[in-house]
Amino acid sequence: MSKINLLILFTVISNMFIFVGFGHIFSPIAMAELMYLAEALDGRFTFSLSGDYESRLPGSALSALLGQVILLISGFLNRRIKNYFIYFGLAILFFSFLFLNVSFLPLGFTGFLILFNVPFIVASIMLLVFTIKTSKKVENGEVKGTKQ
Repeated sequence: MSKINLLILFTVISNMFIFVGFGHIFSPIAMAELMYLAEALDGRFTFSLSGDYESRLPGSALSALLGQVILLISGFLNRRIKNYFIYFGLAILFFSFLFLNVSFLPLGFTGFLILFNVPFIVASIMLLVFTIKTSKKVENGEVKGTKQ
């Protein structure tokens, strides 16, 4: 497995294990993704851009799922298209992260949960930096088999 595919996998897994609050418990966002995906497929899903933490959680969970799927698909694509999928998937994951944690300034409940986001932030920055470096090497013809 290539280094970029390992970084993609690490980013997706670390995003899946961001902890969110469900009432009185903490749960990985992957559990929320499954629950809200079932609601969306049944037609019971509502997307809200405003409101409290619990009302933003469904939209954030499903957008995180979309970003994870896009990143996993990028692992099977060729190099030039792969970079665009990585950028798009990371943008969606960051949107999901910011959308959920938009009101973390009081540092209450959400401020505590932001601590669980550190592995995702580190993995996504590593993936972004590696993708940018690799794309610059490809443009300069430094990667074997890309010079024409």
